[in-house]
Amino acid sequence: MEKIQLKIPTEVFKCDLNDRIIITGEFDNWSGSKYILESKHNIPGAKVVEIPIIQGKESITFKFIINDSDWITLPYFKTVYDSSGFTNNILFYKDYPIVSKKEKKSNTQYPIQRTLSKENLSILEEITQSTVLKKKDKDQTSTRSASAITDYVNISSNSELSSTEELEYEGSEMDDQLEETLLVPLDPNSNPQNNNPDSNNDNEDYFKDIICNNDRDCPRTNINSLYGFIAITKRLGNNWNNYELGGGEVFQLNGYFFLSMYVLFCISFCFLHSLIFFSLISLIITLLIIRRFIYAYLYKICCIV
Repeated sequence: MEKIQLKIPTEVFKCDLNDRIIITGEFDNWSGSKYILESKHNIPGAKVVEIPIIQGKESITFKFIINDSDWITLPYFKTVYDSSGFTNNILFYKDYPIVSKKEKKSNTQYPIQRTLSKENLSILEEITQSTVLKKKDKDQTSTRSASAITDYVNISSNSELSSTEELEYEGSEMDDQLEETLLVPLDPNSNPQNNNPDSNNDNEDYFKDIICNNDRDCPRTNINSLYGFIAITKRLGNNWNNYELGGGEVFQLNGYFFLSMYVLFCISFCFLHSLIFFSLISLIITLLIIRRFIYAYLYKICCIV
């Protein structure tokens, strides 16, 4: 609703300034109770009041009421006579500035409106997306830097076996190579398998069953060393039987060589494994070889004599 503001100087009122002054007229159907003139600190020396505009009219008639009893007109405004012969003040709307509610609200401070238009919403979404992207880039950068610090060297193998299995496999290969080395004939011209082909396999199976019943009680390295010891012992016996007593220099050369190699092997085997059983076997076989040498020496002396 549009209104006009009246600023009436206090000098025109012939009454006490503290009296109650009300304006009434066609705008309130002459009720005389709502529109009170007030003094404003920002408008000194005047009484101020706002009255509504009646649509479709250019002017309005009114009067003032003092202390709810005296109805008066002021010489400050123009006067007219109504149909009943009463005197009223009159004013024209065009002579006064119109004060609307919108203008009044514009002068009043209100909290910021939280609703946003579509354009503002689109702008806000773009800003939010850009902020999220920047944050993601920052997080990725921090993650890359952290991963660069905590990177480890990845050592891979082309083999299908794991590192532990490879070590065990290499160890078994070394044991097999050692066994093959120990089983090489001492004399390339001799082949003990031709002399007694069935005895080797039978004896190896026999010793294998007696010495080691399961793999848990008997490690592989001890088995391989034992097999090598047995093989050398058998080959020494076979090679010894192939030579005739009193064979001259050939007998002495091969006999001393076999004896020295066998004694060194027995000593090293006993010290390394500390097994009483194998030490006794080595001692017995050594005594037998010494006895054979004694017989050969006596036979040689007898032949010379």
